[in-house]
Amino acid sequence: MWNTWIVANVLGSAIAWSLFVSVFAQSGNLFGGANEGSAFRAITGAITWGIVWGIIGGVQWLILKNLLPYALLWIPTQILGGVIMGIAGESLFAAQGGVTFGWIVGACGGLVSGITQWLLIRRVSQQAWWWIPGHVIATAAAMGTSWLSIASLLQIFGSVIGLTATWAICGAISGFIYGTITGSIFNWLLHQPSRSKL
Repeated sequence: MWNTWIVANVLGSAIAWSLFVSVFAQSGNLFGGANEGSAFRAITGAITWGIVWGIIGGVQWLILKNLLPYALLWIPTQILGGVIMGIAGESLFAAQGGVTFGWIVGACGGLVSGITQWLLIRRVSQQAWWWIPGHVIATAAAMGTSWLSIASLLQIFGSVIGLTATWAICGAISGFIYGTITGSIFNWLLHQPSRSKL
C-alpha cells in the first residue's frame, strides 16, 4: 500500500497543482480583478485550495475505498482542509508571507482534515489518534517545502518548460513528502486493528 500511496499522491498533487495554475492562478482576472479586498482573496483561496485538495483526496480514495468504511467521505475531509488552507493562506500572505508561511498554512489545514479523517480511521485502527499529529506534520512539511522551493523552481524552469509544468513539479515534490509521511503512518495504523476487528 505504501508505494502505491506515494505514487498516487505524487501524481494527484502534480495534476492538482498544475490545474491550480492553469485555471486559478489568474483568478483575479477570471473573477473580477487582482486588486480585490482580502475577503475576495480569502474566498478565491478557499475555492482554489478546496479544489486542489479535492483532486488529491479523490486520487487517495481510489486506494482507500477497499481499506476504510465510508471511504468516500475522505474526499470532503480533504476539501475542508484545503478550504482552511486557502483562507489561512490568503490571510497570512497579506499579513506577512515569509518562510514560515507554507508551514503554518499546511498545519492549519492538516489539523482540520486530520481530525475529520480520524473519525474514519478509528473504525479500523485502535491507534488512529496518531493520524492527527502525523497529518499535521505531513501537510506542514509538504506545503512548507513547496512554498520555499516554488520561487527557485520558477526561476530555473519557468521560462524553459512553462509555469504550468513548473507548478506540476512543485506539486509532485509536495505529494512525495506528504505521501511518504502519511503512507508510513497509514501502513503502521493498518497493522493496529481496532478492538472490533480483533
